[in-house]
Amino acid sequence: MVANNFAKRVQNPSFPEGAVIYRWLRGFLLLAPTFIVDRGEHPTRRPSIRVMLSLRAPFDIEFPNGSWLKTSAVMMSAEAQRRQIIAKDAGFALLDLAISTPEYATLASLMTGRSVLPLERGAFEALKPQLELAGAGTIAPEQVRTLRREVVHAIAGVYPEEAHYDPRVETALRVIQQRRLEDVTLKTIAEAVYLSPDRLRHLFREQVGCTVSNYARTAAVWKALSARSVGKQLTELAHEAGFYDYSHFNHVFQEMFGFCPGMTQTTANVRVIACT
Repeated sequence: MVANNFAKRVQNPSFPEGAVIYRWLRGFLLLAPTFIVDRGEHPTRRPSIRVMLSLRAPFDIEFPNGSWLKTSAVMMSAEAQRRQIIAKDAGFALLDLAISTPEYATLASLMTGRSVLPLERGAFEALKPQLELAGAGTIAPEQVRTLRREVVHAIAGVYPEEAHYDPRVETALRVIQQRRLEDVTLKTIAEAVYLSPDRLRHLFREQVGCTVSNYARTAAVWKALSARSVGKQLTELAHEAGFYDYSHFNHVFQEMFGFCPGMTQTTANVRVIACT
């Protein structure tokens, strides 16, 4: 168990001050000097494997049963729930790898029968310079793909294989990216790729690892974040992305990141960088 003073510290708003988020089609890499998230009575989990690392000091995770883990590196499955993450001046890195990605497939076998797997920090020592540069926002987006593959290799000892989607699923992904959230339904996407809704539902979940609606919500969050630089308020950006109200956007955002979208209003708090 960690010291009780953590309970007081996280009464402050959740924040990822100075964070950089690199995002791609089915995942993201978040780095922040300090990362504090308190989900209270609403513990969060994601349909992904998450690798969390500290570049400087250990961090603490609270689970729904009240137990705590102090660690410098950990991998958590899609079933794992987290109530709090407290990474104070830790140099925190979070790699989110969605279900059905090659990276997920490579790591999932290591998680058989468990939801939390502590890792040796030393396994990532060779990657520390690149992670430090990524945290400063100074590596090229195309280098992030190599970095995440190296993280997977450091854990599993092998590199993930390349993803190969059915052409109809690739088309569905593109169509979803192009449309506002409110215009995305299983029926309309199925029509666009000349499949029945039932066939698309099965094929999409099999290859992408989530439903069409789940993927569309995630894509809409990235659209809103990517448009921040035009100077509009998040409420307006959320509407333009197709969310029916701001609370809907706020809920989906917090499920993805664990902190409120208002923290991204200025680039001093959060920078978002698109990758391939």
